[in-house]
Amino acid sequence: YSSRDYLEVLETQALTLKPHFVIGGYCLNDFPNALKQVDAAVYQGKDTLRAQLSWDLREQLGKLALFRWLRASYYEINRERDLEQVERLAEKLTGDSTGATANMERESERLDAMKTLCGSVDAELITMLFPYESQVYLQRPVEGPGPRLRALMQERSVHFVDLLAEFRAQAGTSDRPTRLFVRGDRYHPNAAGYGIVARSLAVPVLAALDVGEVR
Repeated sequence: YSSRDYLEVLETQALTLKPHFVIGGYCLNDFPNALKQVDAAVYQGKDTLRAQLSWDLREQLGKLALFRWLRASYYEINRERDLEQVERLAEKLTGDSTGATANMERESERLDAMKTLCGSVDAELITMLFPYESQVYLQRPVEGPGPRLRALMQERSVHFVDLLAEFRAQAGTSDRPTRLFVRGDRYHPNAAGYGIVARSLAVPVLAALDVGEVR
């Protein structure tokens, strides 16, 4: 899914429910950005185990629980090494990736359309950007498209939830960083991670409803 799909869902399905809120969750791979390039180089490069298997074979093997467990175990064993490699590469990258500006222009158009549709049923639009695991645990975080997306929302008075800041704060609450992503998965939060998402989203929702503080 991307914002093109979000817009279609709004037009064809969601608005018939007359929602009070519409929450749009972006992912880092929705936008050209430096961290996406680094992640692809470390985890999907030609020298990785993934590259040795064809897409069709990975698709078939992915249906097997044993293969998924072995794959997760492999990533887990190499987790620290891979994060160190991500950090080294990230330090060398600056500026926008190719196509970032044009991509944000398209996002602006879709965002305007989504906000107009939400306004037609008096629904408030709230957006967020899911972080990669490497963003959360790097010593020096790479923002990726976060600042540009945040600015885009501010220009249109759309509430933007800063999940990266919340994830990093939670991960650093102990000497041993709290695990917030599924084992062997660099992108999908675990139960603790989704707890952060829920609490973070509750803040603007309850504020708009004038309910009070989140407990």
